Amino acid sequence: MPEPAAVQSGDAPRVLIVDDDDALRETLGDIAAQEGFEVETLGEGAGFMEAVARFRPDRIVMDLSIPDHDGIELLKALAGTRCETPIVLVSSHPQSILKNARDLGRALGLVVCAVLQKPFPAADFLAAIQTS
Repeated sequence: MPEPAAVQSGDAPRVLIVDDDDALRETLGDIAAQEGFEVETLGEGAGFMEAVARFRPDRIVMDLSIPDHDGIELLKALAGTRCETPIVLVSSHPQSILKNARDLGRALGLVVCAVLQKPFPAADFLAAIQTS
């Protein structure tokens, strides 16, 4: 399993991006890094909670559908830690599923600040991570 990618730039805000789509994950990481974010990426759910604890992101961007974990499971795990980090949910699922996941996350006490249906414009991604 490859090591998570990380771009570090001092006191910059940190974003953790979790998506199994290699090209999208790399693109989102590049966009965030160009905007001054420290970036860490994961291509699977394994190691997610460890990465959250170690990297201490200011924002989490996570796909609802990754092969080894369900996004809902990851939301529940975050809620179990009383996570206050703003979360952006992304998925190719219909908006109704994204909104239900957002509502569940909020009901669990999480700060789900945005949902983005794939494919989405880079500007929408930037707005979601910059205003969360």
